[in-house]
Amino acid sequence: SWPATLELVGVWSGQAVRTSDMIARVRALEAEHPATYRQRMRALAEQSEQLISALLAAESRAILDCFHGYGTAMGELGEAAGIAIVDETCKQIRVLALALGGAAKPSGAGGGDVAIAAFDDPAGADAFRVGCADAGFEVLSLDLGVAGERHEEPK
Repeated sequence: SWPATLELVGVWSGQAVRTSDMIARVRALEAEHPATYRQRMRALAEQSEQLISALLAAESRAILDCFHGYGTAMGELGEAAGIAIVDETCKQIRVLALALGGAAKPSGAGGGDVAIAAFDDPAGADAFRVGCADAGFEVLSLDLGVAGERHEEPK
């Protein structure tokens, strides 16, 4: 179950990013520098495993640490692949989240266009929303656990 004190805030940077370009660069890293690729992917996997443990234990601070660590590992993967998975806009969003007691990372396979921030303090989340709006970023409305679109086969 999701910790009651933890709040997610989605942010659109205003700039679309082509996921296919990002994936192509990471695949090139894998082909050209397999050891570096494995090291960077291992760092992401470790952060994911730590996040699962933190979620299961409902440890909000550990969850925020994992969000931050995963964002950092995504940036390191991008640097190794020669792409900005964590671009300058996302870096701004991450700095703002950290300054307000939260953590943020890119969301999805692309980089930088959408970020997700996590807070264990509603005041920090609210201040983050205001700071993002002041910086020209669109704050997205997120609801966890709602049914989304799905495909059903005809009967």
